[in-house]
Amino acid sequence: MSCILATMRSIRDPATGELRDSLSRDWSSYLDDHGITVIPVANTHTDPSTVVEDVTPDALVLTNGEDIGSHRPRDRTERALIDSVVEEGIPVLGVCRGHQFVNSYYGGDIVAVEEHVDHGAHAGTEHGMRIEEEPFRSMVGESLTVNSYHDMGVTPEGVAPPLEQYAFADGGRIVEGLYHPDRPVLTIQWHPERPLPDREPLDRLVTRFLEGEFTW
Repeated sequence: MSCILATMRSIRDPATGELRDSLSRDWSSYLDDHGITVIPVANTHTDPSTVVEDVTPDALVLTNGEDIGSHRPRDRTERALIDSVVEEGIPVLGVCRGHQFVNSYYGGDIVAVEEHVDHGAHAGTEHGMRIEEEPFRSMVGESLTVNSYHDMGVTPEGVAPPLEQYAFADGGRIVEGLYHPDRPVLTIQWHPERPLPDREPLDRLVTRFLEGEFTW
């Protein structure tokens, strides 16, 4: 069974006002269904790299949550974790906010994409996505439908120079997936842990990458 580290969002308890780190139960259920054990990483570690040294994870997942810059301890934690695992050749998967954070980590831009989804819908929306690069197209197909919960995103013009684009929405206006050509770093804008129209091929992409079975 694989073991991965997962970052957490920070929320304030409305009853007590306490700041807490949180990971959706959807994540543990989703990963457990695929035989993957998840270890959440708090945003309070003085040196997050020690967690990597102690656990020796098979992968790191940068999960969804608050906008980048809204909680500095999380930003610092994720940056330190990426520094540590990339140096060791451990796969990094960025999901939603994590997709955006990886682009920011390498020097890219994050922009508002308010017209991309209808945030009046509590459960999120769905939209089409096209896969433009191999071997991703062979893995999941050329055209899929994904979920969407974000109002910030990455455009082709804002992609960090080291990263390559492989998935697009809105006629190419929004980048839905990035990868590093020389390192095991993969990002997805959609949520694999939530209801997903084209689940089977997209689950295959995520789980095989996390288990070190999919490379480019």
